[in-house]
Amino acid sequence: MELARRYSNQPDLLDDLVRLRDQLARERDGRGVPDALTVKSSPRRDPKRVRITRRMSADDVAELVRLRREGATVAVLAERFAIGGTAVKKLLREHKVRRIDLKR
Repeated sequence: MELARRYSNQPDLLDDLVRLRDQLARERDGRGVPDALTVKSSPRRDPKRVRITRRMSADDVAELVRLRREGATVAVLAERFAIGGTAVKKLLREHKVRRIDLKR
């Protein structure tokens, strides 16, 4: 099922899809046909944010910001802290580190 594969990296969305699939299977088996299908959404949260904050302490984030201001590249920071480049950029944005602030 192509749709399930696309949703597999988004557990909160996958739960909704699985619930809908099960509901459709019950309908097909003749266990009742409701007027409309209902999908209850699970509470949304940003899984990437949770993972980053679990891996990095406040001291680690402060060090990441300091190193970036001293001229470290995003790739070097991502490798050093074992997170993705997008995560590094997001943390830098949250701490208002701009390219213009970098030492040359």
